[in-house]
Amino acid sequence: MRRSIAMLNPRAAALDREEAMALLAELQEVGRRLGALRSGLRRLLEDEGTP
Repeated sequence: MRRSIAMLNPRAAALDREEAMALLAELQEVGRRLGALRSGLRRLLEDEGTP
């Protein structure tokens, strides 16, 4: 990620601090939800006897 940011054009539009923090919070929430979905799918598969 650091390399990607370093490669951006210095004149490119950027997020301000509040936008960046909101985006990080949203990404964390999406990651949490994805983890819960994966766990739920694993439980469903185990209940059906599928490895």
